[in-house]
Amino acid sequence: MQLVIDSSGTAGRIDVLSEDGHLTSTDHIEMVFPPALGTGTIQRFALSPLLFVMLHRYILSRDVELRRRAEPSDQPMITFSFRNLVRPSTPPATPMRPAVQVSSSDLDLAVSFPAGTPIYTIIVGINVTLLRQLLGHQVQKPLVQALLSGRQSYLYEEMGSLAVQQIAADLLARPETDPLFAFYVTVKGQELVYQFMSELLQRDTKAVYSLREDEGKRLFMVRDELTRDLRQAPSIPQLASVAGMSESKLRRLFRQVFGLSLYAYYQTVRMQEAARLLREAKLSVSETGYRLGFENLSHFTRVFLKYLGQKPKQYAKLG
Repeated sequence: MQLVIDSSGTAGRIDVLSEDGHLTSTDHIEMVFPPALGTGTIQRFALSPLLFVMLHRYILSRDVELRRRAEPSDQPMITFSFRNLVRPSTPPATPMRPAVQVSSSDLDLAVSFPAGTPIYTIIVGINVTLLRQLLGHQVQKPLVQALLSGRQSYLYEEMGSLAVQQIAADLLARPETDPLFAFYVTVKGQELVYQFMSELLQRDTKAVYSLREDEGKRLFMVRDELTRDLRQAPSIPQLASVAGMSESKLRRLFRQVFGLSLYAYYQTVRMQEAARLLREAKLSVSETGYRLGFENLSHFTRVFLKYLGQKPKQYAKLG
């Protein structure tokens, strides 16, 4: 049975799971999971009221869905979520793709955490005024204006780049015996936000369209449907039906949130899965292409080269 937790009003707070006794406070900084829910900890570091970093490291004994209900968007903190950036030693049955997300609080969102899967998530909260100062003249760009104004709904997600994954790996590998561990975590948290914003600002966005309360949730439904079967090219009419939007609106909002067109997103995830099958599952090039729906091996090689910069056979050898 899935446990559903409503985290509304607790963005960045350590008591998200503690209200019903699911977690036990040890020193107001670290929360330890009881055996009934799983094993692991959630730690919170806040050396300044303008910035906090939370480290989620645990394995759940049951499926959990964390829901956030829409609230007024004029919050003093902007919260960035860095998920699945560190690969567990034993890969899960269903790959969990690395991603970075930031959204206004006036959107309904839900995140599912499967039982038995190592969860590594880093949450960074930063004061709006501080972020505005750090971004400097970039605040004039439409993406940043939506992020900082507090007057417009926004939702942005980036696939976790190798640069972001390396920062997260360094952070989570740091021994807690370091006397300056909290300082180190805070610096790395800012570095993660810097890297995300640097990648976000590479988008060529001319205008930002406001999202309705439940549209973020519906766009994630589209994303999941889009990547559910990587052997099949997406059907735009079917995806528009899932979203409850016109095709033109779906195309516009999907690109705004995820930074890619529907088809480009599908192909990117498809090639990421191809890379995983080649290196981790040790499949041959022909087996990988066939599993992902390519009937022509030359076509598979061309697409792989376009998205990953190497031919699949070369990529597999380097692994």
